Amino acid sequence: MRGLNLDQLRTFAAVVDQKSFSGAAARLGVTQPAVSLQVRQLEKRFGVKLIERVGRRAAATAAGAELLTHARDVEAALAAAADAMAPHAKGVAGRVRLGTGATACIYLLPKVLRDLRQRFPALDIVVSTGEGSTSFEASFDGWTPGQPSDSAANGNDFIRTTAAGFPEAAVVTTPDTVYMGFGFEGITDAAVRATVMDRVMGYLLGS
Repeated sequence: MRGLNLDQLRTFAAVVDQKSFSGAAARLGVTQPAVSLQVRQLEKRFGVKLIERVGRRAAATAAGAELLTHARDVEAALAAAADAMAPHAKGVAGRVRLGTGATACIYLLPKVLRDLRQRFPALDIVVSTGEGSTSFEASFDGWTPGQPSDSAANGNDFIRTTAAGFPEAAVVTTPDTVYMGFGFEGITDAAVRATVMDRVMGYLLGS
């Protein structure tokens, strides 16, 4: 059996909702013969009568009423799929890995994590503080010096660097040294990556 034709399902549902073929045609912006054809093709596919005339009105048969329930579910599933894909199309879905020391993780990150999840609900955010007794700072194979960021919060420069396992990272040297690693997976928009980094560092700097 071939896959369902979604246009036929939508046309059938419109006939039931409008209680007429002409009303469905007006709603869908097509001709009445086109509506009739779509319904006949759907009935032929299932081998049952889906619409019957009751006086001057069109109504669903018992089979049609049951199909209508499934048609609503299909439409809802399609809408949910479209909503789920929208963040991917905009480049705001993917995984952000944050690495930092235990102090920042416990006292500073909860607020920024809430902020990021509200701003980018499709992001998967994972936080690491190092493995076992190894601190986050010591877990790096080494820091590669970078240049001060011009967009650092409240005038305090932080150094953009790279570190093992975290392609984008930063170290704040004023007023206290704070290490923060950023790993981005599946995030294609550079502006989103920059926003995540700047908002996290802004919280760490007390902005």
